[in-house]
Amino acid sequence: MDINYINNLLLEGKSVKDIRAILGIGEKSFQKQIKQLGYRYNQKQKQYEPFTGAGASALIEKENHIVTNKNDTGMIFDIQIEGLDKETFKNNIIDLAANYKRIKNMLDDYEHTNSIHAQNEILEVNTGIKIDSPEGEVERTTVRISKDILLKWNKFCDKNKQFSKKDLLGQAMIEFIQKYDK
Repeated sequence: MDINYINNLLLEGKSVKDIRAILGIGEKSFQKQIKQLGYRYNQKQKQYEPFTGAGASALIEKENHIVTNKNDTGMIFDIQIEGLDKETFKNNIIDLAANYKRIKNMLDDYEHTNSIHAQNEILEVNTGIKIDSPEGEVERTTVRISKDILLKWNKFCDKNKQFSKKDLLGQAMIEFIQKYDK
């Protein structure tokens, strides 16, 4: 957590609640981290300032070759991980925090997709594609098709990587049969 960044947001007129939302962190966790960094909120200045009272000590943790100390800028990015320099670690953490919502959504989608696959049910995703994968023996076959159609098919499959090509082709064939076999 970067106190300078937080104080700059406060100067821009953001509230502490807004800042917590930007950082994707809860109130208690935010307060705890601020306290561990040795800062407290000054109502008059509307800024976080160094605090030397009880509870302002640096966070020190040794586990799996990780050592964390509060540095002179108030940040806890002074971390040593075997095989990773401090600046790379700091940039990775900042990137993760900046993309937290996207990463969380991807993980939620992944877990949702896997739980549906595990139950062998119909899979429906935001694209509207439904895969009805009937149980049965898989047969290998070769199909000759126009190069242009194959290129379009591969692009379509790349956009829908949550499905296998086998499942997409099988569903396409089922829908074609249902539409024209009358």
